[in-house]
Amino acid sequence: MENQRKKLPFTQREDQHPLYGRVADLLLPSGYKVTIREQDGGDDDVISSYLSQDDMTGPINRFLAGLIISHDFDFLPNKNVVKPVEIRDLLLRDKYFILMASRIFSISESIIFNWDWKNGKPPVSYEEDLVPYLWDYNKPFPEPGTPGYFKYMIEPYPEKQVKTRELELSKEKRLRYGYLDGHGENYLMKLSDSERSINSGLKARGIEIFDNNEWVPIKNFKGFKTWEMAKIRDDVDKFDKQFDGMTDIKNPHTNEIVSIPLLSITDFFFPREI
Repeated sequence: MENQRKKLPFTQREDQHPLYGRVADLLLPSGYKVTIREQDGGDDDVISSYLSQDDMTGPINRFLAGLIISHDFDFLPNKNVVKPVEIRDLLLRDKYFILMASRIFSISESIIFNWDWKNGKPPVSYEEDLVPYLWDYNKPFPEPGTPGYFKYMIEPYPEKQVKTRELELSKEKRLRYGYLDGHGENYLMKLSDSERSINSGLKARGIEIFDNNEWVPIKNFKGFKTWEMAKIRDDVDKFDKQFDGMTDIKNPHTNEIVSIPLLSITDFFFPREI
């Protein structure tokens, strides 16, 4: 029966809503909470809609905005409605937690897909369990090598409901950067190969320096020593680890293993087999 489904391990509550049907409460990596509704056929039109060069994440943002029916984001004005443009304000791990959770809640706990290894042989079928990518953040987050840990799972942010982090390089150099959000994601996606550099990720996070009692955007890094740049990147890698949604698949003919992004698989949004 529909109402006898087993509760998913990463949802806080699952219920039947008189207007939206099945709904689920989620605790996000940042500590904020949202309630999402179950996907329906109309959402397929949204996620497959036109992709603008000015907003490379437009379809996904519109899709997510339509799924969220309530939230406690203190940086958004309306607690029951999220506009597509406001999805950009969400931290990236929160955004992709909602996306993954919605896919599991609405469709299936696993994704079944075919992969063509371009070797003249028929495509190979694979099945990936999606549940290990998510976690109930009320519980201690597992360390590598302990039960529940999965190398591609979405990690929580260091502090609850905090969108920025400060880093002191020295008494004279205090920095601040924002955890990557939808604005930074769109900035990175719009960069051409010739525009992209090792510092693009720092610029996408709006990194600033405290100077004359105010925060000033850093436009270039000429005034920073190599060890300082290394410390900044190490801090970002440690505390704002980006979720890429990868899965590893093995070529049964050669034993070659490759990593592919789940969201690039058509069956993630439009499954042909469940």
